[in-house]
Amino acid sequence: MDDRITGQDITVRIIKDGVLQNEITTIKSVQFTFEIARSEEEYIGEVAMRYDMKFNGLAVKIEAHSENRKSLDLINAIVLKAQRRAGGAIRIDIACSLIWPNGDKTSLMAKNLAFADLPFGFDSRKDFAKVELDGKTGEFTITP
Repeated sequence: MDDRITGQDITVRIIKDGVLQNEITTIKSVQFTFEIARSEEEYIGEVAMRYDMKFNGLAVKIEAHSENRKSLDLINAIVLKAQRRAGGAIRIDIACSLIWPNGDKTSLMAKNLAFADLPFGFDSRKDFAKVELDGKTGEFTITP
């Protein structure tokens, strides 16, 4: 038995204002990037550089096929939030549950995401509707 995890072993949930909105089952790709900036400085009399780092946030990118209108409802809630209009989301969280081959379960939750462009469309006549989410946050939890 292989101890590595594969894409079939994850579930992604979209949570709007603390309420589960959608569990995405048609995920094409999901990427969590812990963004860290490294700085370096050199000083006279020292024989090596000094390094430091700062956590810049967590970036989340998801590409999925749209199964129902919930993806457009989510996009609308994000747009309304960005416009500071009524009906917009207060916060959007994305939770990713991982089940490891040994049975361990881990949850990675990106909290209160701010989003950039939200593409929704079709690549060709034969392709399914596709939605992409591109968010960033400074808040996350990893729980056993």
